[in-house]
Amino acid sequence: MVPGNEIPPHHPIRELFLTLTDRGLRESHLSDEEIHLYLSNLLVEFVHMENVYKVRDQSGQRVE
Repeated sequence: MVPGNEIPPHHPIRELFLTLTDRGLRESHLSDEEIHLYLSNLLVEFVHMENVYKVRDQSGQRVE
């Protein structure tokens, strides 16, 4: 991750992922807050464009 490109703690995408992981894990009877935070933060990491652009197709072109 590039310094300064972190998504702020109360950004809507973080809150969306936290809500969705909470809902999904609660239905699975996994109500551990640490698991919810870990999974929602992991999802946020994949939102960073520099991480998305690391994905390449077979010819080596960036996938956008």
